[in-house]
Amino acid sequence: MVVGRDLNRKLISNYLLLTLVHALIDTFTQHISARLAAQNKLIVRRLVMERLLYSELPAFERLARNRSIAATDLEFRISSSIHNTLQFFNDTLPSIFANLYALIKEGGDLIRDQRRKGRGDVTIIDPLLVIHPIVLWLINQISVLLRTSMFDSKQKEFMKEHNTSVSRMVTNTLDGLSEIQANNLQQIQLLLLDQMIVDELSHSQGVASLVSKTWASLSNRSVLEFAAEVYVTHVVMKRRGMTHKEYKTMQLAFDHVVRLGQKTYESGRVALHLFSKQGKVIKFLGIPNFIEEDQNLCH
Repeated sequence: MVVGRDLNRKLISNYLLLTLVHALIDTFTQHISARLAAQNKLIVRRLVMERLLYSELPAFERLARNRSIAATDLEFRISSSIHNTLQFFNDTLPSIFANLYALIKEGGDLIRDQRRKGRGDVTIIDPLLVIHPIVLWLINQISVLLRTSMFDSKQKEFMKEHNTSVSRMVTNTLDGLSEIQANNLQQIQLLLLDQMIVDELSHSQGVASLVSKTWASLSNRSVLEFAAEVYVTHVVMKRRGMTHKEYKTMQLAFDHVVRLGQKTYESGRVALHLFSKQGKVIKFLGIPNFIEEDQNLCH
């Protein structure tokens, strides 16, 4: 088409045919994977329900009371926990080992490369490259915690109570509408609603909300990160006698190692969170039940 040749109908037909075959195979594969995942989840749910049905009532009630678990959502939470455990061994754990290996390998290569290129006594990465992202991360975390504790959490707590109050007021108004109309209390009800509206506006869109939004906007624009990056760049280039191209090469390699470290940290955090949730599953699976008693009697 670019060079002005004649239309090749055979190539177009082959392209359409191969596209159709690929779409069918890909859709069928995704369908089978989703069906197997759903089937495994439902089988786990049945096993959990079987455990519930044959469990001894005193042990089950004691577990539910100590763990503050409602009987209605226990099955869902246990099934979800078991599903997360399977996902941990299938996805999270391999990701941890892969990220850890890549971190050690890439970090070692980076240090050896810097030592090989080092001039004089400069044989390692400049400490500012290591320290400044950690300091910026800590500052950002502190900023988020302060903004959340000073503004966002208080606003969410107020809005939760406010919505409950408004819902209660509307319900009471509908239930007692005949009495309100009989006693001409419409204006009193409207005054109460007006006061709630003023309170909602002052908390949701007031000065505190404006300060919180301004704070978040400044944080999202990364002003501090830009200033720190410019400062570190000039200091490291001057201290090492490097060109900007050499510095960017070293920084890109170091940033890659930092990202690997972040991935390893996040995977480890997910793993610790899953491990902390497994105690409930173990305690639940250890509930005495009639199935085990029958098996013991048979043996």
